[in-house]
Amino acid sequence: MEWISKITGECYERQRVLCEKCWGVLHGTLSGINLVGHDSIEEFFAKQILDSIAPLYVGHAFRTSIERSLKLVDVGTGGGFPLLPLASEVREAHFLGIDSKRKKVEAVELMARELKLDHVKSAHKRLEDIVIDCDCTITVKAVGKCLDILDFVQLKDENLKVEIYFYKGQNFKELEGRDANKIAKRFELIEECEYSIPSYAEKRFLVGYRPKKIKSKPFLNKTLVNLSHFF
Repeated sequence: MEWISKITGECYERQRVLCEKCWGVLHGTLSGINLVGHDSIEEFFAKQILDSIAPLYVGHAFRTSIERSLKLVDVGTGGGFPLLPLASEVREAHFLGIDSKRKKVEAVELMARELKLDHVKSAHKRLEDIVIDCDCTITVKAVGKCLDILDFVQLKDENLKVEIYFYKGQNFKELEGRDANKIAKRFELIEECEYSIPSYAEKRFLVGYRPKKIKSKPFLNKTLVNLSHFF
């Protein structure tokens, strides 16, 4: 639990306030939409808020990637996690949440307004509909296997600085360990960190990759949208 000691009192209080506002919106205005499922605000704080910002403290490359690219794309953003907590901590960057469900996109837009996070945007898009034409950091939490998501990463230029970070549960290696060799053909492992959340014994993993400089496959989808269009 060493990472939790790195969080300042100001940061902790800021995340508690964010938690209470999100909890209120999710169980008020957005109560009809199934965005998150937690029995208590304390469970919500631990599993959504603290888990969202943990990568800023458990690894070395993650925060550096965001501060360098100044653009973060949260794939399958759902209820806005880790998008919103991260945006509240790195104010100088631009944040984009994408999701295939319009109601979730609209919900994230509402919460960003409530939280006064003007540097957060959202879009009703899938990753496979986007061509990455600018440096960026990509986050993926509870959406699918690393290999499946990485297959949708399409770069316009092999020299772009793009890093993809996955939030994974304790069965990550058991479920996805066999995919490592396939992933290594196109992506380099940046870091793999193990951590845990206070009051919960379940292990968590942060796994980061960057594309290798190899010739990209031609884009078969002619209706792709440039990522820079959303920033």
